[in-house]
Amino acid sequence: MKGFVCTGILYLPKAFYNGGWGFSTIAMFLSFMLTYWCCMRLMDIRIKFGGSYSELGYRAMGNTGKILVDISLIVS
Repeated sequence: MKGFVCTGILYLPKAFYNGGWGFSTIAMFLSFMLTYWCCMRLMDIRIKFGGSYSELGYRAMGNTGKILVDISLIVS
């Protein structure tokens, strides 16, 4: 979380300058809505099936899903 927030705060002024206030505001709102929707879906599935994120990836796509989830967690 800290890595995402810090980079967002550092690069946000330049992004608004390059993209303009209208486009940047709409893009930020759409990004927020997509992130919120994905988090809610992930929490619903975790409540329904339980387990860690790696286990959910394993249940969804087998060993490949588990590896992809683990890599995503490490990268983030």
